[in-house]
Amino acid sequence: MPGLSGLTGLSGPTTPAVRPTGETIGRDVTASGQTPLARPPFRGRLIHPGDIHLTLVFLGAVPPEQRQCAESAAERVRSPAFTLSLDRVGSFPRARVVWCGTDPAPAPLAQLVTTLRHELGACGLALDPRPYAPHATLARNARPLAARPLDQPISWPVDAFVLAYGQEGPPPRYRILRRWLLARP
Repeated sequence: MPGLSGLTGLSGPTTPAVRPTGETIGRDVTASGQTPLARPPFRGRLIHPGDIHLTLVFLGAVPPEQRQCAESAAERVRSPAFTLSLDRVGSFPRARVVWCGTDPAPAPLAQLVTTLRHELGACGLALDPRPYAPHATLARNARPLAARPLDQPISWPVDAFVLAYGQEGPPPRYRILRRWLLARP
């Protein structure tokens, strides 16, 4: 990972997120045969496994001084590690995105997001006012599909969260700037 002092700007959105550990969620979901991504005639652009993440708070383009504030805010977050159960697939039709997620957000995830949003509030960042919808994007430019439960929920151990940014170019497109461990129970 490059030193933070060498990063003077971002070329894309900056996002605190959780990322999969061990087996990628994308491979687990598609290999399970439980989503339309695993069965023909799926139409859409699959997300590179290295880019699959669950956004906690979307920040958009962030100037360096605000990024430093966001990093300090993340340093103050104290939250326990937990296992997330991804139990639904669906789509955001207007965005043409297929996702895997959970509804409602389990208590540890909701608390992590609430705490992070609270800490980021002092940074002057424009945070999305919409209710939190935990999901991992699996495909873009995809046809809409009705949300439905997965036959077998997928366990995603969450032991850290990261500050990542997207960039143009070949996948994986997300780069991790910083990582913060969650407390072990």
